[in-house]
Amino acid sequence: MPIPPGLREPGDPRMGNAIKCYEGISEFRHESTAESLHEAIQAAAEAAVADKDLQPGDMVDFEVHRIQIRVSGNPNVKVYRVELSDAG
Repeated sequence: MPIPPGLREPGDPRMGNAIKCYEGISEFRHESTAESLHEAIQAAAEAAVADKDLQPGDMVDFEVHRIQIRVSGNPNVKVYRVELSDAG
């Protein structure tokens, strides 16, 4: 989905110092649970660890930058999308 004019996302060159984000998405489920949210967070954390080449024992803090959900005609969450960014 395109970003509305005037809104900027992390990493947008117009922001100056870019913020790097790591994304995790849960599997589609007709009725997601707390485990689905954890799945998305864990996937984002795995992407961050791989990008930063962290080794066992290394520790880095991240902020939850965004949580998005996808729903349909009923109120059940179908998919979670999580973005982490460097804690600053």
